[in-house]
Amino acid sequence: MTRRLNLVVLGRGKTGALVADVACERGHQVQAVASAENNDAAWLTAENLRQADVVIDFTAPHAVLSNIEAVTRNGKPMVVGTTGWYPEMQRVKMLVEAAGTGFVFGANFSYGVNLFFQILKAAAPALAHGYSGHIIERHHIHKKDAPRALR
Repeated sequence: MTRRLNLVVLGRGKTGALVADVACERGHQVQAVASAENNDAAWLTAENLRQADVVIDFTAPHAVLSNIEAVTRNGKPMVVGTTGWYPEMQRVKMLVEAAGTGFVFGANFSYGVNLFFQILKAAAPALAHGYSGHIIERHHIHKKDAPRALR
């Protein structure tokens, strides 16, 4: 029997909504929290997080650090798919270590991008044999952090 998790998903954008939907379909309890409810991490209280097994963040760079601080302060593990906070990596590491919680982050949770990473790993040895390659990055027009030239 699969353990059912109590998840808090921060951010109701495309990825956050998809994660929440899939988790619900798989029988997990999901509390989806929009930015309006969680301004400056206000929703992330001990009471609201009491039953949470993990908090998943797909918000925005201006919000994620406050969210990380509040979640670690409440001793909950976290998965972060939000980018743009990496200059604060040392501070986040210290927060997570001090709280003794789990923390996973990724620059891209797209299945296609992660499959592409595997393809690159397999193709890279060809470079040592005189081959060269080019990569062109494209984003869908709705991606909030797509490079400006691609919007």
